[in-house]
Amino acid sequence: MKRLTTAIFASLICVSASAQQPAPYPNGVVKAIVGYPAGQTTDLIARTIAEKLSQRWNVPIVVENIAGAGSTIAAGAASKAKPDGQTILFTANAAIVTGPHIYKKLNYKPFEDFDFVNLSIWVPYVCFVNPSLPIKDMVSLKKYVDQNPGKVSYGSPGIATMSHLTMERLKAEHGYDVLHVPYKGSAAVLTDVASGNLQFGCEPASVVGPFIQSGRIRPIAVTSEKRLINFPEVPTISETLKGFTSGAWVGVVVPKGVPKEIVNKLSADLDSVLRQQDVKDRFEKIGLVVVSANPEAFTQLAKEDDKSYGQLIKNLNLQQ
Repeated sequence: MKRLTTAIFASLICVSASAQQPAPYPNGVVKAIVGYPAGQTTDLIARTIAEKLSQRWNVPIVVENIAGAGSTIAAGAASKAKPDGQTILFTANAAIVTGPHIYKKLNYKPFEDFDFVNLSIWVPYVCFVNPSLPIKDMVSLKKYVDQNPGKVSYGSPGIATMSHLTMERLKAEHGYDVLHVPYKGSAAVLTDVASGNLQFGCEPASVVGPFIQSGRIRPIAVTSEKRLINFPEVPTISETLKGFTSGAWVGVVVPKGVPKEIVNKLSADLDSVLRQQDVKDRFEKIGLVVVSANPEAFTQLAKEDDKSYGQLIKNLNLQQ
């Protein structure tokens, strides 16, 4: 009887210890939600990283594109997923720090419904002009704007896009008095600057390359902290306007409540993927900057952006 009691007690200890062991992660197929159509920058980033993660984990990762409303529909769907790490969201700042200040009836709250995992990519913008204009940099742009009040226009892919908000920051913080003309995409902005219908624009480095290479537009500055590898001769805005940086970011978040050990493992695995040279080369070739910031740094940056862009959107009265 004593031996039986001892055996039962020992077995209970084993069961208890087993129950405390964290489940393996990932545990089967992972869903990666993207708030933009296939082929766009965020989708390209997500699919590149997902492919490498799938190889690392030896499990399938299914990318699901849920486009619309500035990627807030996708964020809403991801926020309602089971908090086990099997659903991840590749998100740009639109769904996290600008959309919630624009759309009044969202079904999620970024800082209450998500845990931030890894700030993966910075998407810098290139500011450019029609090459016929006497503008070489941000200083000569300011001079030209001041000499032609009310006559200088810039284009953006739409109201409250990062292109629009970047220029409105320049207007508010440094007095660039230019008129906004919203379009339905970056290609239309580039085409109209090249044709002379617009004078100025700031668009992602990943889309302006062909227009620069053909000489149809002239780059005058980049919005990143450092000069870009593929445009080394183009200065940063901050070289002229100290401290000014702008651009979009893409990172991974998960529904609030995912166990901390899973968040840390996912962040570490993302970091390992982003450090692979072929991944860095692929992103840098198209004008993207690999960041790979940890959960704490990602959360802090998102909160800072939420505050600054929230105030800007309020000042511009862009709420819908």
